[in-house]
Parts: sequence; C-alpha cells; structure tokens
Amino acid sequence: MNLKLKAGLYTFLYVLVGLGVGFVASQLPTWAVVTFVCLVGLYLVYIIIHAGLKYDEAVKEISKKYE
Repeated sequence: MNLKLKAGLYTFLYVLVGLGVGFVASQLPTWAVVTFVCLVGLYLVYIIIHAGLKYDEAVKEISKKYE
C-alpha cells in the first residue's frame, strides 16, 4: 500500500477514534470519566515501569554474555 495513503488512513482513523471517545466521554457522568482517566494513567505508568525493568534485565543478560 502507498505510504501516503496509509498515513492518511491512519490519521483519519485516529481523528475518528478521538471524536468517538470524546462523544462517549461527554455522555458519561464526571466521576466515571475521572475514574477511567485515572485507571488509564495507572496502566500507562505500569507499562513504562515494566518496559524499564525488562530493559534492565536484558542489559544484565547481555553484559553477562560478554564478561
């Protein structure tokens, strides 16, 4: 697939998803939106910490290999 076409489709889908999420969030009560945002934030922190720990472990394994 042409890269320009693919980039255009991805951009369109990201905008469409953003509008959809915004519409759904506007229909929910405030406490539900705040709870959802907090849960997503905690999940993102978990992903970042987990990725960092995996990276540290991989570096240790590689350094053991060349000792």
